Amino acid sequence: FGIQHDGEGNQCAGSGHIMGSEGALNSVDLAWSACSREQLLAFVRTGQADCTDDLPDLKDSIPGGKPGLYYGADEQCKIAFGGAAAACTFARHDVDMCGVLSCHTDAADLASCTRLLVPLLDGTECGVNKWCFKGRCSSLEDLGPIAAVHGHWSSWTSLTACSRSCGGGVVARRRHCNSPRLGVPRGGGGSGYLFPGLQLRWGISGPGSPTYWQGPIQLRAPKRWPAFGGRPCEGEALQAEMCNTQPCLKTQLAFMEEQCAATDVKPLYLSLELPSFYKWTSAAHYAKGDLLCKHVCRARGKDFMVSRGEQFVDGTRCERGVRGDEEVLALCVAGTCMAFGCDGKMDSGKKTDACRVCGGDNSTCFSVKGSYTEGKAREYATFLVLPRNATTVRVVNRKPLFTHLAVKIQGQYVVAGSGTISLNVTYPSVLEDDRLEYVVSLTEDNLPSWEGVRMDGPVQEDVEIQVYRRYGKEYGSITSPDIIFSYFQPNEKGEFTWASRLGPCSVTCGEGIQQVRHSCFDQTRGEMTSDLRCLKTPRPLATQEPCSLAPCPPQWKASKPGKCSATCGLGIAPQNVSCIQVSSGLETVVEDALCPMEKKPPAFVSCTVNVCPLGWHKENDVPPLEPSAAPFWTHQNGSQSVYVWSPLAGECPVSCGGGSILLRYVCLDFDTKEETEEGSCDQALKPESRVDVCNPLPCPPSWFRKRGPCSVSCGGGVTRNVLYCARQTGEKEEEELLPETHCKDLPRPEEQEACNLQLCPPRSLAGHMLDRWKVAGLGPCSSSCGLGVAIQTVICIQFSRGREIEVTNTSCPEAEKPLSSIPCINRMCPYEWRSTKWTECSVSCGSSIQTREAFCVSPQTGARVNPILCRNSPKPVIVRSCSLGPCLEQARADGRLGWENGTPAPAADRMATGATPGPRVPGERALDLPRTGKASPSGKQPEEKTPGEDHTGVCGRLFLNSTGLINMTGLQASDCTIAIGRPLGEVVTVQVLESSLNCSTGEMVVFSSRMMWRMGCKRLTLSVINARTNTLMVRQRLLLPGSGVVLQYSSAAARKKYHQECDVQLFGPRGEIANPAPSASVGTHAACRTFIDVAPQHRIAIHAVHVDLSIQANGAHAHYILIRDVNNMKTSVFSGNQLFYWLSTGNRAEIEFNKDFADIRFRAEYWIVEPK
Repeated sequence: FGIQHDGEGNQCAGSGHIMGSEGALNSVDLAWSACSREQLLAFVRTGQADCTDDLPDLKDSIPGGKPGLYYGADEQCKIAFGGAAAACTFARHDVDMCGVLSCHTDAADLASCTRLLVPLLDGTECGVNKWCFKGRCSSLEDLGPIAAVHGHWSSWTSLTACSRSCGGGVVARRRHCNSPRLGVPRGGGGSGYLFPGLQLRWGISGPGSPTYWQGPIQLRAPKRWPAFGGRPCEGEALQAEMCNTQPCLKTQLAFMEEQCAATDVKPLYLSLELPSFYKWTSAAHYAKGDLLCKHVCRARGKDFMVSRGEQFVDGTRCERGVRGDEEVLALCVAGTCMAFGCDGKMDSGKKTDACRVCGGDNSTCFSVKGSYTEGKAREYATFLVLPRNATTVRVVNRKPLFTHLAVKIQGQYVVAGSGTISLNVTYPSVLEDDRLEYVVSLTEDNLPSWEGVRMDGPVQEDVEIQVYRRYGKEYGSITSPDIIFSYFQPNEKGEFTWASRLGPCSVTCGEGIQQVRHSCFDQTRGEMTSDLRCLKTPRPLATQEPCSLAPCPPQWKASKPGKCSATCGLGIAPQNVSCIQVSSGLETVVEDALCPMEKKPPAFVSCTVNVCPLGWHKENDVPPLEPSAAPFWTHQNGSQSVYVWSPLAGECPVSCGGGSILLRYVCLDFDTKEETEEGSCDQALKPESRVDVCNPLPCPPSWFRKRGPCSVSCGGGVTRNVLYCARQTGEKEEEELLPETHCKDLPRPEEQEACNLQLCPPRSLAGHMLDRWKVAGLGPCSSSCGLGVAIQTVICIQFSRGREIEVTNTSCPEAEKPLSSIPCINRMCPYEWRSTKWTECSVSCGSSIQTREAFCVSPQTGARVNPILCRNSPKPVIVRSCSLGPCLEQARADGRLGWENGTPAPAADRMATGATPGPRVPGERALDLPRTGKASPSGKQPEEKTPGEDHTGVCGRLFLNSTGLINMTGLQASDCTIAIGRPLGEVVTVQVLESSLNCSTGEMVVFSSRMMWRMGCKRLTLSVINARTNTLMVRQRLLLPGSGVVLQYSSAAARKKYHQECDVQLFGPRGEIANPAPSASVGTHAACRTFIDVAPQHRIAIHAVHVDLSIQANGAHAHYILIRDVNNMKTSVFSGNQLFYWLSTGNRAEIEFNKDFADIRFRAEYWIVEPK
């Protein structure tokens, strides 16, 4: 804006104001200097500020939004010092970190910070649930109502290249929990980072026992959480899998030693001035877990180890260091020691069986067990030579006091061998996948209690296990060894073994289970054989494994039915229907448009209350009781029991398509609910049995066929099937024809089948000739659409010496002759609806309805046919409204604008006459903005349409009467919206009298209010919609003209309060808005609201014309107004003394006044604007 620093080319002081050139530690709440004010005004007067004339973009406005929530300390450092800058990782304890911007300006120097004497932006995170505000680190509650935003993952990165060429490398991919950005670490503070040049060092007192020596280090980064106090992302951030698993020429230990030796030329600074150089080797026997993966190496010939780099190469072996993880394969991944399953996947938990088969069941090998208690004095005696490919070797000596074990590999001792017991040994190292482990367990007196040898195998070298005994048998068994051993050996080739076989998946899509059964397998031939050959070993038990197919498409899911509407007998119960997508066993609600609308379950289902005293819900039918008379619904036998008639429904004969169910009444003992003889109940009160409809849901579509005649009467011929798509209806197995698109996903039956396969009888004197009928040709179908007749030519043929000869028809039996006429169908006929004339209006005055009959006809014959044939065509409207002039009572009601009982609406007077702006209050500021649309507060405003003004159409109208009939049929508009409005305290209810919507083409109607939303098409007739508040929007979407719904609405006093006493409802085309004062019953803690509803064809413009300026606003108070655009559910915030101009995108707006706004005088105007 062309404003210079104070003190540079002007007379203002260089400090004390916002543009001060000298800076100040406390630069919060500073004001603009006089020099800055003059330069800004000059900048505006010269027309250079035209770019600020546009209205601000309020679509992302958040109540109480602070800039630090979006620009963290790192971003602020980059803005101040460049892209390489970052927030300082440490702070002075005597300075609030929010008062000064401290940054690392050099990425290579993290030991120093550069400070800028400006505070961090309000909202910058400065600790756990703490945020910068006004230059101080404050708690989250001090910043205002900011909703927590939980973490969301970014998308996965592509897989990295394999980290090693052999020996087992790693390919990995990552995702980041950065939506929203990560906040400050929780639980670890803000310090403890390792700076370059400062090394970590341990002294070594023995293998596997490092002791802390010098320097801070942070092995794992502190956990960082999403901003705004949200929860972290759920799930893993890293996925890794092994690659290039073929063995290398060198060992895993040698691979780590090479990485350590590569740092020999890198100096070690034990002091800041003097560098030292050492030869570095692996610290595998001294460090474990994540510490080892941090490139920790040991100095050769010295007693310390340090971190020589950031991390080892991914895929470097490590030792987990967790008890119970001895069998887990561990690899370094991103500087962390991670567990891998035998399938090569990180954290899969997949393990090998005793045969070393990944995920096996021990069926490919057999166990060998033994014991040994002999030996020679002062000699090593071999008691076990392991065979090749032996696995899971376990050897334990339970008497190691005078004996001990020894192990020779390829003729060389690796355990003991010198006549004394060995220390713990891991050969060749703890990093090898195939290693030998020898362990000695000591007592409290440091005497050996047991020793053991462990090898997972498979063994590929010559291994001898020996025992040494110090004394001979002269001392008895106390000096003898007590050895037990076991190992597994693969089954020999040529034997039979149980092999697993996977069954089919239990589902056709998504995730299911499959049975794993076992059959006998011949390993020599490599094929399955009779199970009798494997009976020498028990058959493994059948198991189940998960299986995964292509994801299932979205499908409808109905909740459990709610409370039945009937006190007894048949009724209806509501159920919630939602479109769900199942993935990984979890159900996610998706948009209804993703599910097939023709398969959507109904919103109401039938229900039956079987045990219910008759008449409880018919109070008006209860006859007066005499003192000595029993209740009309009971029959009392003395004073012992009460008997009632209760409805009992039988089973529905069909599962879909609509069947008939008999509802009869039986006599029940009301206390025990048991059926008893009918004589115990009053026969005069027994209701008549009746038949009701059950399971009315339509059956799923399926392929049906009509079989044609066989081409021959014997000897094997062909019959042609006429296929068509239909669904069954009713108990009589009637069929409803459907377009073939409904069956496109179903397996289509064959159109031709073999028939009459029996042999033909001989019909010749010499046995060489056979006579039979043959269909020689088929003529065209007699109808171009629908069912027709095709004529086929039938001839009599004779087989003679392999040739067909046509003979006279008398040679073939007339009883076996195929039909000459067969049914055929080419395509469905486009049947059409027709209707009778409208009936007379059913009243002599006022509004009512007219009806007519609609029927389906064939276009060829004009005859009436089954209405099912016209299902895919829009049905004509059979109910419409009619008016013969107002009645006397109605005319009086219209004089009150439809408000019942003479109670005025809160804003009815202002709405009816309009409001003109009053004289301007001293101190008032006007917002001079160009008017949008065709209206202005001072000019002529478009009038609100009310019922009775315009009968050309209902679309875009606002209905304000207490009751009415709305006909939305026969419209040319594909999208029609109407609104119904009543005073606050009432509830609007709508009943659908008639619906002719074509659901198969996607036509629908949507009902919405401030407290409910419902969309539907099927079974709308006679359904009731409760708005739960005083306004309701109805939007109808058509694809074909002529369809629609007929609605009847009414209003009544609300049973449950849904608004504050200070709330105001406005309906008029223009009016005045003032901040309502809360009443004493509401209290000062409640926020008052003003609701504005206009006709759906209009938009709403709001202009704030006056705000009391006696209160100086500095942006820190809590006086604000929220304006919510109900159409797109976006909220705009206007605070303090701000004058504003606001325009909606729809016809509804809600204004909420903060509780502190009651102390401020506020006035605004609103008017309707025609949409562009």
